[in-house]
Amino acid sequence: MRADTPAISASEAAFLLRAKLGPIRAWGDFLSDNVRGRQSIQGLTLKPCSRKKIGKGWRPMYAVNAVEKFIADVLAIEPKAGRAPITPVVLAVDSRLPWRMNKFDTTGAPVAMLRRISSHASTLAITH
Repeated sequence: MRADTPAISASEAAFLLRAKLGPIRAWGDFLSDNVRGRQSIQGLTLKPCSRKKIGKGWRPMYAVNAVEKFIADVLAIEPKAGRAPITPVVLAVDSRLPWRMNKFDTTGAPVAMLRRISSHASTLAITH
């Protein structure tokens, strides 16, 4: 029997999960792992209800009511779940460098780039 079911894409479902449950998981990865049966939250899983052709491929679609039920179930068993503010970190970024060169450790301190020094460079003497 067919039923008109409001459905959202995986990226929209991941956004909704992040908004309601916070950063307890990487939600996009969680959804793709759920399809493969590799991950759950204390046995709770969220499976797509259908596939929709988007571009050249078929993408999973999630029923809105299933997403809302999953959120309610997770909130009931995970007391830590919930909204968490996004807190930016202030970093001393050098805009002249490519993004890959601006490296910082866990405290936010810049990490010096290691330079390769030839093993025989210290043995070379400069003569005039």
